[in-house]
Amino acid sequence: MHVAAYSVRPGTAASVWEDDVPPEEKERRRALIEDAQTQIAGELNAALLGQEVELLVDGKQRGRWRGRTRTNKLVFFESSDNWLGRLARVRIAWTGPWSMRGVALTQTGCQAGSRMRA
Repeated sequence: MHVAAYSVRPGTAASVWEDDVPPEEKERRRALIEDAQTQIAGELNAALLGQEVELLVDGKQRGRWRGRTRTNKLVFFESSDNWLGRLARVRIAWTGPWSMRGVALTQTGCQAGSRMRA
């Protein structure tokens, strides 16, 4: 989710409306929405703690492999093997609102560009 304070966009219907909300109030509202989304995302990811998930590994970041679940959740894990473009089975060991960390269980022969099962 992305949240931004209202600003006038020329050519839109809203561009002729008075911008009567002070910047401080816009920021307060934006922060409330972001805080709520952080809590929701954290709760959803926490439900995956200890679960086994499948990832499509798309690269490395800060020395850890990075992959995404079928529902586009970001998961990092450590391994000396080459996982790039492969499907990995990972057990989720830590969750945060925006990413998770897991422990690699298996690597399949499927590479990026191959069809993933539905």
